Amino acid sequence: MVDVEQINIDVSVPSDEVRVVAMQPFVELQTTIEPFQWQDQAVNAQLDAIRRTLDLAQNDSGGGPAHFTLFPEYTIPGREGAAVIDARVNSNEWCNESVIIAGVHGLTKAEYRQLCEQLTVTVADADAPDSVPDGEWVNCCLIWVKDQSGVIRRWVQPKIRPAWPERNVGCTDMFYGNTVYVFECRYAPSGYPCRFVTLICYDWVATVAGTTVSDELLAQLNTQWHGTPSPLHWIFVIQHNNGPNHPAFLNSTYRFLTDTNTFPFVERSDAVVLHVSTAVSALPSRTGLGAFSACVFSPSAQLDVTGCRPTVCMKPASLRGSDILKRCKDAVFREMGECIHMFRVRVPRFVTPDSTDRTHPVNDAQVYATREMTDPRLYGGPVPAAVKWINDSLDCVDELSATTLLGCPLQATAEITAPTVVADMRTHDGQKSADQINWATCTTARGLESRDAERQRDTDLWDQLEHCSLEHVIHSLTSLGLAYDLNVQESSLHGALNDVSGYIQVVAIRGETHEDCRHHYDNAVPKVRTDPVLVIARDRDNLTPTPEEYSKYYEVGTDNGLRFVDYQRLVNFCRTAADRNALRNNLDEILPRTNPIV
Repeated sequence: MVDVEQINIDVSVPSDEVRVVAMQPFVELQTTIEPFQWQDQAVNAQLDAIRRTLDLAQNDSGGGPAHFTLFPEYTIPGREGAAVIDARVNSNEWCNESVIIAGVHGLTKAEYRQLCEQLTVTVADADAPDSVPDGEWVNCCLIWVKDQSGVIRRWVQPKIRPAWPERNVGCTDMFYGNTVYVFECRYAPSGYPCRFVTLICYDWVATVAGTTVSDELLAQLNTQWHGTPSPLHWIFVIQHNNGPNHPAFLNSTYRFLTDTNTFPFVERSDAVVLHVSTAVSALPSRTGLGAFSACVFSPSAQLDVTGCRPTVCMKPASLRGSDILKRCKDAVFREMGECIHMFRVRVPRFVTPDSTDRTHPVNDAQVYATREMTDPRLYGGPVPAAVKWINDSLDCVDELSATTLLGCPLQATAEITAPTVVADMRTHDGQKSADQINWATCTTARGLESRDAERQRDTDLWDQLEHCSLEHVIHSLTSLGLAYDLNVQESSLHGALNDVSGYIQVVAIRGETHEDCRHHYDNAVPKVRTDPVLVIARDRDNLTPTPEEYSKYYEVGTDNGLRFVDYQRLVNFCRTAADRNALRNNLDEILPRTNPIV
């Protein structure tokens, strides 16, 4: 049976919003040698990333420093990394009434002893260094508390249940911890109890005889609080986990937040479960094994999860590939590559359940790089959903030079042109990024509505349909860029050609049929009054419209300042042209030459 120790700390946190900074590192462990530790060549860069995380937690310009600073499992490179944190906490610049929770990489028994002695940590008797069998190693987290008067206290909590990679080792076993700390501070100004607890990754789901560590925790608290129901508000699950959306993890979260009958004296209706994860890669990403850092609230929490907010996805069932948490209020951080998350969590207990206090669960969520980087997904502030989506999608757009133009004379030119088009697309702000996709993707499919207003506004609903449209834009602009100077950043639509007579605006549209493309241009694309406009249309099968179709859809209602061309014709010009001049001679014939009539 797990031991549960309750600890009172002289710390207050605000009742409205709690400020959190959470590192999401790409952990580079040596997993072929036990204990699992950071690779030597990666340690210095990781220490710098830890310092950057502490800088952000200390100097949050949005209303004060962080109340909780979180580092996932295995994030801290042993005693050296712990010393970096300890030195910062001891500095005068680090604020009082703050908590740091940090997962440390694997430690030998000797290293564990040295860490405990070096930091003068509090450790339960069952988890003390002398309790670790010779030859076993320790996976643990450290908890620092700097209280209201500036007194610093430290605790160490070993992991209780090893995950399969920690079990399936050839040399030494991981030590089984025994103790979970439940800290009690208070909310200001009311003085209402605020309790938080930390579990390390597999401790959230691991079962022995059908009972999980979290169940044992709740059972003991239920006994200790018998007759006096008390709240448990904050549960930090720090994890290095390649299956964060495994049903076991999601079901454990769901049961914890919704089962009010099994442990009735532990109130969890106002609880927040924070899954603080390691990254899937060193670079920005939205797929892979890991990440899915998230704040999950009970279904009864008076929080609004409608809409499409920057940085966090509040309808993440498709992102997770699971609807287990569908009834809960689930806010998943979209960035899954290495980064630092900074955000404010509304405290459900103190949300007024009416229109006077309508609120999102996570506010002012921002994303920072762990090192110098200019990627717009690591902006150092809120990241609009469309900026994240379009940049992730641009990472996996098939290159025209490697597909359609493979082996053609202009292949090498396309290899130079495409990256500049992609780079310019990455610079668009949130509104322009959303416009790029909504202009390119038909709102109807064979005359029936396929993208309603909600889908156009909510980037979290976009999928392969929108990705194919983005690819059409990139390929169309690349094709034109083989013959003309392009301006993508400052264009009114998808791009602009710098022709001898001035700018020609370009919009690329992809739909089920050419008729859909024409209707979409008429109804959904803003009309440019100052420059001629070239529309590049592509149907599902990339067919060339028949003369009858062209006359019916692409000539009716046009004037000298508007011209349509099908993508099949454009790309065939590119495939057969011997050089830039030959391509330009062909394309000159299809470009609009005069301004539209105003």
